[in-house]
Amino acid sequence: MFGIHPDLGRRTAVVVLASAGSGAVGLFLLWGYFGGDAELRTAPLPVLIVMSALLLFVAYLGVFATPRWYREATRAFATATPISGKVTLHIYEDDDTRSLSAKVDLATGERRDVLLTFPGWDVRPLVGSARAALVYLRSGSSEVVAVVIDRGRLWAMLPPRHALPHQ
Repeated sequence: MFGIHPDLGRRTAVVVLASAGSGAVGLFLLWGYFGGDAELRTAPLPVLIVMSALLLFVAYLGVFATPRWYREATRAFATATPISGKVTLHIYEDDDTRSLSAKVDLATGERRDVLLTFPGWDVRPLVGSARAALVYLRSGSSEVVAVVIDRGRLWAMLPPRHALPHQ
């Protein structure tokens, strides 16, 4: 993907394609209902509108917000001066999900909790122990965009407030 670090390119492309599919389904539901498909007209209109709106919101996040965030993260990683710190990784797993997070202690004394994308290498041996890190922050907002430890780069996921339009 254009302007996105190679570590994130494939992952972002998958998100864009899956999200575009969600948006297409949302539009198809509305088109089918208002275009006269008899089967879709049996569904209650408010339910159909809510489902379509959710699918279109997912499409917005995946097609526009996620690539924009990873372009900004790539730019910040390339231009920012990293701050020294310590990182402690945590993996949360249950039957449905698995997520990677980190407690980031900056040399300035600040502590951040950051959701991370899983890298292409096994992070399990590093979980639970504090490791020296270089932390890359986005200028202006000071959000963590990437963390580099002795094993490699870890990229921050899209922050929740970036998911909302016009913020």
